[in-house]
Amino acid sequence: MHRKAGFTLMELIIVVALIGLLLSLAIPAFLNSRRQANESAAINQLRMIAVIQHEFRTKAMVDQDNDTFGEFGLLGELTGLVTIRTMSSKQIFISQVVGPKSNTNYGEKDGYYFQLFLPGALGTVTDNGHTNPLSVADNANPQENKFRCYAWPKEAGKSGNRVFVVDQSGNVYAASNTRTGAFIYSGTTSKPGYNAASPSGDTVQFGSDIRIGTSNDGQSWTGL
Repeated sequence: MHRKAGFTLMELIIVVALIGLLLSLAIPAFLNSRRQANESAAINQLRMIAVIQHEFRTKAMVDQDNDTFGEFGLLGELTGLVTIRTMSSKQIFISQVVGPKSNTNYGEKDGYYFQLFLPGALGTVTDNGHTNPLSVADNANPQENKFRCYAWPKEAGKSGNRVFVVDQSGNVYAASNTRTGAFIYSGTTSKPGYNAASPSGDTVQFGSDIRIGTSNDGQSWTGL
């Protein structure tokens, strides 16, 4: 007597179990690979921002005190989404993908958010979207010398884990983005402040440059 073509119930159960086992091994590996790829992309993006910042400053695209020494720009200015402060035009220095959205002060790319800070006369300056006029309190000399740009995961644990920052030195620093077993920065509601990576206890606006060691947010930042 010949057996009918097809699978028995037991064979189907075994096949389904094997598929489930393979997926349980493959999915975590895929997600980890994606996180690592997003983190690498964020690091490279910050390095590119630092390079473009120095080009922007060298060309004196913004010179609020008319001393022929240019100042660093904001993300909206670097991406050509807003009019450059002391000009009547827009210019694109870096991909608009990373620029601020219409009503936000941060950009988004490859699973990471980006926000850039400059010293200001009345407090730290950051972007103001790109549909509203950019209003920046003049503090030209500090803006000739310092900026910071952070990158943190859109969804910590999924789109990425670590948090990164770059400053005028061009050096990128990283931190685990965890404290007491929980993520610190994730999405748009838990963002790093301009002084998050400042040395612990430094509350002066851009008072100390970023350096390896414990910072204001309690993390240990390391250079890459």
